Amino acid sequence: MSLNLHGTALIRITEAWHYQPAEAWAIEAEAGNSELRDWTKPDFDDRAWIEARGGFVGGPTLLSQATRLPNFGIHTQTSLFRQRFEVEDVDAIRTLVLRLQYKHGLLLWLNGHLILNEGFDGLSPETLPTDALAALRPDNLFEERDLSHAIPFLVSGKNVLAAQVHASINQISMAFVAELNGNFARPPGVHQLSSDAAVISWRTLKPKQATLSVWTDPEHEPSHHPAGCPGGARNRNNQSAPGTDLLLAGGSGRARRHRNLIDRHIPNTGSTTG
Repeated sequence: MSLNLHGTALIRITEAWHYQPAEAWAIEAEAGNSELRDWTKPDFDDRAWIEARGGFVGGPTLLSQATRLPNFGIHTQTSLFRQRFEVEDVDAIRTLVLRLQYKHGLLLWLNGHLILNEGFDGLSPETLPTDALAALRPDNLFEERDLSHAIPFLVSGKNVLAAQVHASINQISMAFVAELNGNFARPPGVHQLSSDAAVISWRTLKPKQATLSVWTDPEHEPSHHPAGCPGGARNRNNQSAPGTDLLLAGGSGRARRHRNLIDRHIPNTGSTTG
């Protein structure tokens, strides 16, 4: 697996979603003789739905996000969300990870296929009424879900993730914050940048073989020159096992791993090959 700093974040937390109260859609679907689950399909026309930036909260909750649904808990107990995203090469997606915060029940479809059902003791969505109430979930709970089983439903090009979020029996409120990543639980990022070092961090759900390529001059990108060129550093095929320290052989680069997070400090000059 090669580490690529771009293209792994399929849906970012702050991207805009289309949403609508589930009760409003149920009335619309009945009037138009549409199937109740038509809204989960990729070719559904959601241009008339409200568009707003994620994440979302509604009802009596202390959680704060970019968008608050004004009528949640008054006229509706369930909200529907749709997000389009692009996959450049579906064959390059080896794992699919959803980072999310939600309250209190969640049904999730990928391109019309149900891939997640939480808060309803495994009951089928077909048996759940639109205004069904889910089990209570605590505030401020941010979690990850391995959705790799849903990779066969991905296509190269346009895809649609659809979410149905329910209030709970004990609390008529909701929250929905989602980030979808391919191959990483948390995509690679560069930080703590200085004149002679940088920290590159990422996280995977499971240990992975990784290749790290770093360069400072576009003319010396690894695609133009192999590892060992001026201004570039490459660390090949290191096993990133949880709880281990990894030293890059042959140079001053070093790696630290804490709680399944790798921090690699790579000099921005010279060459390191492991």
